[in-house]
Amino acid sequence: MPEQSALLFLTTMVLAIGFSMVNGATDAADAIATVIGTRTLSPRNAIIMATLLNFVGAATGLEVARTIGKGIVNPEIITYGIIIAALAGNIFAAWILTFPVCGGLGYLFAWLLHLVF
Repeated sequence: MPEQSALLFLTTMVLAIGFSMVNGATDAADAIATVIGTRTLSPRNAIIMATLLNFVGAATGLEVARTIGKGIVNPEIITYGIIIAALAGNIFAAWILTFPVCGGLGYLFAWLLHLVF
């Protein structure tokens, strides 16, 4: 069974990277469109500012993870299937349906896909 576990882990990692790319592509445009559209910042400065602030936010923000870890999500029910379905759902919603993606939508797709498969 280690082969199956390794395959599930690899699938999860590939989908996580894919989700990061799709989410970044949609979030980047949303984050800087207003300041570029109103000509508050040049496109170059807007991209630099968004890059730096996204990095700072990712490097310093752990409150969401702490909150979820305090009992909102039961770790015993989270399986590779649910994680894979959430990531695949988010990628599908953003890329195919052109919805703005978020974690909540991904979890909705995860539960739906997990029930079907």
